[in-house]
Order: sequence, then C-alpha cells, then structure tokens
Amino acid sequence: MDVTDRLQVQAHMEAIESNNRNLIQSINKQISINQAQKDNLQMISGRTNQLTAMIHEVGRNLSYVEQNIVNLQMLQQIEHLQDEVEKILDNIQSAQLGLMSRNILTRTEINKLSISSSELQHLKIDVFCISKQYFLLCDYRISNCHSQHTSLKKKEKKTRPKKI
Repeated sequence: MDVTDRLQVQAHMEAIESNNRNLIQSINKQISINQAQKDNLQMISGRTNQLTAMIHEVGRNLSYVEQNIVNLQMLQQIEHLQDEVEKILDNIQSAQLGLMSRNILTRTEINKLSISSSELQHLKIDVFCISKQYFLLCDYRISNCHSQHTSLKKKEKKTRPKKI
C-alpha cells in the first residue's frame, strides 16, 4: 500500500466516522422528539384521569344547583379535552398521509430541539398502532451526511525494466 492508497483509505475512514457522528446526532434528536410526544400524551391522559376523579367526587358531595354549576364547568373542560382528542386524531390522520401537523411539534419544542427550517422540511412523520395504542414517529435525519464511496481497488504494480 503506497502513500496515496493510505490517504484514500484514511479519507474514507474519516467520511465513515463523520457519517456515524451525524447519525448518532440524528438518533438522539429522534429520541428527544419521541419523548416530547410521549410526555404530551401522558399529560392529556393524566388530565383526563383527574377530571374523571373530580366528576365522581363532586357527584357525591354537591347539591342539585351546585351540581349544575360544576357540570357546566366540567362540560367546558370536556369540550376542551374533546378538542385535544380531535387534534390528536388530526395528527394521526396527517401522519398516516405523511403530513406534518403543527400540533405534533410546537414551535417551543422545535426551538428546544434546535431543528432548523431546512431540517424541518425533511422531517418524515408516520403512525402505527399496536394493541389500540397509536404511536407517532418522526423520522429526523441530518441532511449533511457525506456520501461515501468505497471504491478501493488494489492497484496493480507496474514492473519497470531493470537498468543494466
């Protein structure tokens, strides 16, 4: 292996290492996006459970008039939850079509995850269902991965005539 071969191999190794670093960064951002989505769904679930518990408790302790007032307040909260559920359903339907909805990632989350507008354009979204649980997946890939060509060919040694 001569110097040019060694330099070519070294260049390929550096490109591979750079691509690996970029892929790791991409995977880490993907994990952050998925965690943010999971946290949002858990928050909505928690609020729903709290409201259900409140409804049961209030129903046992209040008079008819108080019950009507509380019912109106709860109806407002339920309508709010229905709006949130509709947003989730819209997100699922958009994801099934491969469209990114602005409800999936908020501007705050985009800024927190340091996703640029050009990276946001390449963000792919998908949805899948397991046991009646829907999962939204954001496929985030770093666009500056260098292409790698592995055309390492063994150079044939040229034989020179010996000087006599």
